[in-house]
Amino acid sequence: MYRVLLNLGQGSWQTGFPSVTVQLWNLGDPAPIQLTGSLPPAESLSQLHQRWQKYYLSLQSNLGVRQRKAIEIEEEDVTHGSIEEFHSVSRLLQRQLNLWLSVETFAGIERKLRTVLNVEDAVQLIVEVDQPALRSFPWHLWNFLEDYPKAEIGLSRFDFG
Repeated sequence: MYRVLLNLGQGSWQTGFPSVTVQLWNLGDPAPIQLTGSLPPAESLSQLHQRWQKYYLSLQSNLGVRQRKAIEIEEEDVTHGSIEEFHSVSRLLQRQLNLWLSVETFAGIERKLRTVLNVEDAVQLIVEVDQPALRSFPWHLWNFLEDYPKAEIGLSRFDFG
């Protein structure tokens, strides 16, 4: 079992994340491997995320999702166009996220993770961010996770209190 703690540090979509730290823990070892990098500004990714959220919330509302245990779907409220638009924006968001995470200042982190982890390893990825907008971001769209079927993702704040 491995735990990957991805800490974006201080930063924002507008200014970038100049001090990204990743700690890779093999839960049998006492000390982690520590990796550092950075991510550039990505204001367009933030705007795309906001657009994606609007489609998501609109579809949720149109599909009749209720705050109950059972989900009721009212088929007459579903429009093919809105679902198609949502899927289109979802694909674009995933593409843009992965382009952003493939910048050279961050790509070395992913390369190192791939040299240590095997595809059959159980991996816990915890993304540490303080900003609510970053915590609501769909980090599970990171292509890295596709290669690790036993990976799970969690979100955390820097300050646990």
